Amino acid sequence: MQQDLLHPGALLFANIERWRNKGRLYSKGAGHNYLVAEEFHDKNGSPMSFTWIVSFLQLNSTVLLIPDVRRPCLVLFNRLNNQTLSLLGNYPQRGYADGDMPMFHHPQTLIFDVMTKDQILLFDKGNNALRGINTGNWSVDTLTVFNSSFVVK
Repeated sequence: MQQDLLHPGALLFANIERWRNKGRLYSKGAGHNYLVAEEFHDKNGSPMSFTWIVSFLQLNSTVLLIPDVRRPCLVLFNRLNNQTLSLLGNYPQRGYADGDMPMFHHPQTLIFDVMTKDQILLFDKGNNALRGINTGNWSVDTLTVFNSSFVVK
């Protein structure tokens, strides 16, 4: 849950309907309660429903970065026109790859990197990895892999 940058005083939150395998983002404030996002378009332009949204980032008041855990991808989403701006990840394949064609296993938590202005941090639970996403070119690098001996790359 975050303060909605587009509607001051409102909250932006994710909701998962497990029985329908559907994830949605809503904005709720005084006088309004509306659906923000429930589907995106894949690389072929086909509509896809979000399935499992556990976090999101507002890059500004209109653009959201939304990881879908069950569809191993990150969606750059324009909420004003419900348009998919970009899709990070090799959906529908799960995997592990860095660079311009990244692969994720279970992308979950996103936070802004306070140390670097042009980087977002992603916890990729399925790969036990902390990944850095460069917001200038949207490439992905693995920063740390967590295992029993805590290996730092």
